[in-house]
Amino acid sequence: MGAFGLADHWEFLNLPDSGLAQHREVIAGCLADVVGRRAAGRPDAPDGGLVIVAPYRGDGHIDHDTLGALAAEIAEAGGHGLLEYPIWYWLWATPEDTAWRNWLRLPLSPAEQLTKRGALHTHASQLQPLSDRPGDEVLLSEQFLAHFSRPFEVFAWRPPVTGRRSARDAETVFDALHRSAEDPWRYQDSWYEQRKRSLTLAALPEQKYDAGLEAGCSIGTLSEELAKRCGRLLAVDASGTAVGRAARRLARYPGVEARQLTLPEQWPEGSFDLIVVSEMGYYLAAAELAELITRVSASLAPGGTLLLCHWRHPVSGWDLDGDAVHSMARSQLQWPSAGIYRERDFVLETFVAPEAAGDPWPETAHDAG
Repeated sequence: MGAFGLADHWEFLNLPDSGLAQHREVIAGCLADVVGRRAAGRPDAPDGGLVIVAPYRGDGHIDHDTLGALAAEIAEAGGHGLLEYPIWYWLWATPEDTAWRNWLRLPLSPAEQLTKRGALHTHASQLQPLSDRPGDEVLLSEQFLAHFSRPFEVFAWRPPVTGRRSARDAETVFDALHRSAEDPWRYQDSWYEQRKRSLTLAALPEQKYDAGLEAGCSIGTLSEELAKRCGRLLAVDASGTAVGRAARRLARYPGVEARQLTLPEQWPEGSFDLIVVSEMGYYLAAAELAELITRVSASLAPGGTLLLCHWRHPVSGWDLDGDAVHSMARSQLQWPSAGIYRERDFVLETFVAPEAAGDPWPETAHDAG
């Protein structure tokens, strides 16, 4: 049970009927993957142009409620539109219920009504008796089915986010995303994420660092690898839910701390010889990114490493993409890249802070793109 549509293609998950609540992680991961591929495949789409269609989250059926709640959380996290359709709601709702009062009514043409009626009658297990034995009678009454023969549809509708977000929205947005799944970005089982993480670690020019700062740690998968190369590591994220999971993952590493901070406004004290900004620069407004770069420059020790790694496709709801983040960093810092790697989906770049005013820069930079 359960399917996701991407353009004219459907992906069936083959999950058990009446058991979707036990498969929230699978559903959330697949939905996040489909939504991400949809956004990546339509770089010309207007901001907020994606709409997720799902059962009403308060429908009163455990499978419908599970799907609706997950869709609502991912739509909120990404600023996508959400269209919720009620099914079992019509069985128990009364005129005194208030949920439907702000819903939208969509008239159906005679041709659309005919198509809908035909589609409904293909659901034979609900509309016809399974056998002539007791207990196999028709499940749905004519009174209930009358709701679906009306010349209109009724939907709960939340439009896509049209305004641009900033760092101050990050806590709400990413708390919702991380509540929807333990690992919403599939850091642990996605080959794309595993490979990108390996390339990130290989790009660090030093084997060991005294003090590292990771901006945007999420659930701490990259943090765990950085902890092995840093005497001290501070991993921060705007989402308290994500930081809680990162803290549990990192508890066995001495000298490592996970802390909830909304950067750049909440900036940690101290000096670092490694700062990693991975997949978070575009969740800032341009002015906030400029402030972040200023704080990085002030906090990075002479000769220290700055590593940036970002997705290169449009990010719905925010102004910047990965290439814009890296371009702003180069322009503002005026530090030549110590190394850069580009491919279709992400760009990975390292910088080395000047040793002192007037000292020469590294002479070589490598571009594998």
